[in-house]
Amino acid sequence: MFIIFVLISAALYWTTGIANAVQKIEYHMYRDSDGDATIYLWGNYWGFYEGDKILKALGGLKVENVVLERSAWGSYVDNDKISAQGNVFELTPENRVRAKDWYYLSSGRLPEAPGEAAVPEARYRGFIKTGDEIFLSVYTPKDRVLNTLPFKVVGVLKMEPIKGFDSILVTKEDMDTLLDSKDIYNTVTIYDYFRQESLGKPALENSLNTLVSNVYMNLHMNNIMTDSHPWCFDIVDFIKQNQSFVTIFRGINILAILLLFPIAGAVIAITIRMLAIKRTAEFATYMALGFRNYKIIRNFVLEVVIISIAGYAAGIFIGAVSAGILQNMRVYLVFQDYMHGPIMLMHTIWDFLCILLFILVLTAVWSIPVISRIISKAPARVLREQSF
Repeated sequence: MFIIFVLISAALYWTTGIANAVQKIEYHMYRDSDGDATIYLWGNYWGFYEGDKILKALGGLKVENVVLERSAWGSYVDNDKISAQGNVFELTPENRVRAKDWYYLSSGRLPEAPGEAAVPEARYRGFIKTGDEIFLSVYTPKDRVLNTLPFKVVGVLKMEPIKGFDSILVTKEDMDTLLDSKDIYNTVTIYDYFRQESLGKPALENSLNTLVSNVYMNLHMNNIMTDSHPWCFDIVDFIKQNQSFVTIFRGINILAILLLFPIAGAVIAITIRMLAIKRTAEFATYMALGFRNYKIIRNFVLEVVIISIAGYAAGIFIGAVSAGILQNMRVYLVFQDYMHGPIMLMHTIWDFLCILLFILVLTAVWSIPVISRIISKAPARVLREQSF
């Protein structure tokens, strides 16, 4: 019976933790990368504009933060096994911080020095591995000169960088050289004061739409061109598109509870019945000494409750250890085209209390009726056994 409670607690620890994590990952991972809105610039020099000009255009906006980044679209990747078009993305200080949580590596590490690069496994699997040398060619924005640099691959990503989808990561110094400029950018990421708790509320969506419109207007007024909505990421649209996915994981957690209650409950009831029958003579003795039935039932149920709490504690511990092992292994899953995420579990105090409450209710519902029936028949059963 102890093992049953351990398994139930560990299973609910996982289902609850994953359900919470999917919702958190969906918001935090993509918001860390793309902010509340990301606008890709267009037009001049293939979308590159001076950083000071961009920040000046957005200076009047009351937002939490504005991050400027660079990606080189349509560059060329060459080594002795592959020659193909690809994307190059700058590993900014913000991306380095983000990498600790969201960039999972199959091998190696992230670039730290000029001449180093990390490639996405999904795109270059079987063609490029850690230690290989590749050549990246990028047309410089101003004079359209094909600029080529050699790189040593120091890391292979299990996932594409969340921003700069399917891109090769390089250092700022290498991006400066490839683009022949230190201060031109083609990506603007806006972080407003939105919080996850506000998602789904019309006021947030209206506020974000207003923000994006103001960003577009300010950029255009300063002769900085942008593409239309398909090149603008915003967190509200993303959450809407993936709401059904989050609901599925919430549903899995509820389904686990609905299945565990009758299945595990039946096993507990059978176990308690076998244990109670073996102690029939003990119950009859208590009754002969003047114990009321409810006191005997209370004492027996208390024993089962102690076992269930011990099983709960052991199950939570086992669930936490197993989750920690997988998280340290940096296991990363691709759920659908635009919903990637690492295996991680997230819990609140309320989650632990709910699991404990479920265990106690399960114990009470499936043990008290069984024990009551056996105790009520204890004297007759003992007399029958003695007559034989």
